[in-house]
Amino acid sequence: MSVAEVVERLRAAYILAGEARAACAVADRAIDDATEIFDAATRTSIWPQVPKIRGHGDAAAEDVRLAAAALTEAQRIMEGYCWNIAGHGLGAVAPLEAELRASSTDSSPTESPQTDAAGIEPTAQYAEWAAELEQTGADIDRTKVVRMIRLRDGRIAWLERGHPRKGLDHILEKQKRDAFEGTGVPREKIVELVFAAIEHGVVVGYSGRNRPVYEVVFDGETRRVAITIADDGGIIGAHPIPAKRKIRPNPHRR
Repeated sequence: MSVAEVVERLRAAYILAGEARAACAVADRAIDDATEIFDAATRTSIWPQVPKIRGHGDAAAEDVRLAAAALTEAQRIMEGYCWNIAGHGLGAVAPLEAELRASSTDSSPTESPQTDAAGIEPTAQYAEWAAELEQTGADIDRTKVVRMIRLRDGRIAWLERGHPRKGLDHILEKQKRDAFEGTGVPREKIVELVFAAIEHGVVVGYSGRNRPVYEVVFDGETRRVAITIADDGGIIGAHPIPAKRKIRPNPHRR
């Protein structure tokens, strides 16, 4: 088998590993959401099976995270192997993944109603950051990015539209939108609050399974918002935390 053939097979394996990582992210988000719903429904329950159910949920989440970490390491090794045998890496794979995803759906890069309502549009200024993320294998589709930011620790965080289980659409779904509005944050301010929290806020505790709760002064008021950011920087979800709600000081239950 020629080097070129090996590289093409590595590329195919790399893409599939990326798809598997994306599936892990979906599973992790689903477990996180299920945990929040379950906790809210059983907060005062003395049923002995409740802790067991929570334990199984935590164990499943940990398995998903371990699988995602193993896949990330596999991609890193494939990248190094490609450099060793061909003198170049698989950096072009991430854009190819985005192209494959785009071709497999009927979605178009037009603005969604939520994006219009929030007053946010993708801009050319994010092109370099998007390219930087693509080179690291991040699961980003630059045609769907609505906002990006460089965090204090140097990482890039971004928000995408067009995904019902993550990003803008997930944050602005009716239940969460109503929750924000119930705390005095109108729909058009939700995204601004999320980015203000991750840029200027302080993590004061955790909600659900392991979602950090940020506290930030926003529009003259101290607010708390729980935000999940994926390892690659993609913003998964967010929901408001009432000031009087008790939050855990640690990310995982003890």
